[in-house]
Amino acid sequence: MSKPALIETKGLGKSFGPVRAVHDLSLRVERGSITGFLGLNGSGKSTTLRIILGLLAPDQGSFELFGANDRRGRAAALGRIGALVDSAAFYPRLTGRQNIRFLSGLGGYQGEVDEVLEQVGLSDAADRPARHYSLGMKQRLAIALALVGQPELIILDEPTNGLDPNGIMEMRRLIQKLNRESGVTFFISSHLIHEIELICDHVIMIESGQLVFADRMDALQSRLKGRFSLNCASKVDADRALELLGQDDDCLNVKRIPSQQIKFEISPDQLGRLHRDLVKAGVEIRTLAEVRVTLEEFFLSQSSLRREGSLT
Repeated sequence: MSKPALIETKGLGKSFGPVRAVHDLSLRVERGSITGFLGLNGSGKSTTLRIILGLLAPDQGSFELFGANDRRGRAAALGRIGALVDSAAFYPRLTGRQNIRFLSGLGGYQGEVDEVLEQVGLSDAADRPARHYSLGMKQRLAIALALVGQPELIILDEPTNGLDPNGIMEMRRLIQKLNRESGVTFFISSHLIHEIELICDHVIMIESGQLVFADRMDALQSRLKGRFSLNCASKVDADRALELLGQDDDCLNVKRIPSQQIKFEISPDQLGRLHRDLVKAGVEIRTLAEVRVTLEEFFLSQSSLRREGSLT
């Protein structure tokens, strides 16, 4: 059973002149999740986030925040949300602590400065001027600002942009820690497919402003299993194997590439039985191996299907 949705859009649309940035987009972000919002640059991710945060008005469709679907209710819900949509800008001469105190005060919040700096691991650097912070430290300072007010939901737009591998790893650990220890729900927009795969437990994919795929990450990873490659000793063996696989009801998407190699899908618990059937049929097998499908390959394949009209 799904958990309550903190964000839910229905048929959302937004155009800028002749350019349709978001089209008929329906998605949901469950409470307690780390949901990845995946798409290439220019796919409509940032426009969607700006609509959700009240920075843009949609042309069509509707959306709910914490169950509220009217303007007043959504405005009240924004007080329960922290966000980093554009690159964070800080006063370079002020310390990290002074920046948080001043900028959070502009939003009407007081206190909690030391607490949020500790949450993001910046207590030791709190009294250093922000101009001496690395890019990764500035990103953590931005999340500290988003944490002021103890939000239940944090929305991040490309939080690892420009970070080196160590900074990306630190950001990943921070998000997972806040989710695990403080119960913060995250909605993270990114074009870095590998990072989404590592950090998120839900994934939403869009292309050209339209939904491509949405599911739990573990359900998606299960879908990516069961793809195999069979390499036969000769063309005759491949012909025999192709005929057998084509007649097997458990085998799907059987494809010959090239003359002696066959790719197909089958449940892993049926593989042993299939192997015995091939041997019994006299097929000489050189290799039979699972083909690891990455999230990136899956995303690109789903995008291609949508462009060809197989997905709507």
